[in-house]
Amino acid sequence: MELNYRLKEIIYQCDMHKKRILYAKNKIDFIPLTPEKYDYLVDEEIEHLDQLIFRFSKLQDTIGNKLFALILELKGEDIKPMSFFDRLNRLEELGFVKFDEWIELREIRNSVAHEYFSNKYQIVDSINNLYESSTLLLNIYNNCKNLLGLNNG
Repeated sequence: MELNYRLKEIIYQCDMHKKRILYAKNKIDFIPLTPEKYDYLVDEEIEHLDQLIFRFSKLQDTIGNKLFALILELKGEDIKPMSFFDRLNRLEELGFVKFDEWIELREIRNSVAHEYFSNKYQIVDSINNLYESSTLLLNIYNNCKNLLGLNNG
């Protein structure tokens, strides 16, 4: 498949996840979440949290598994022999992402995805971290778009 076509498809997917993240964040007015607030969340509030968590994960997966690889291909890199960490290091050299920030975002996403529902203190902490970190994830995505010359937000 042609690289430019793949890029358009990936950007479309990422833009949709970004749109849904921003919508969910706009609806979530109870952050920072506390264990006490967590106990009294209504279904609609839980839906918005679920959407934020799901779209955060989907955006990070799409960027990490598809966009990063395509960026390197567009830059003429041979990505086949590269591990994910090698790709991430190269992307950092090119100014697309900071290695440590991306790893931190993965850890935050994983903490929410693998949280045990019996420990609401960890759940609340993970949700608060993910909510705050969504801004960093969106900034990384916007930076990639800008560096690719796709400056429409």
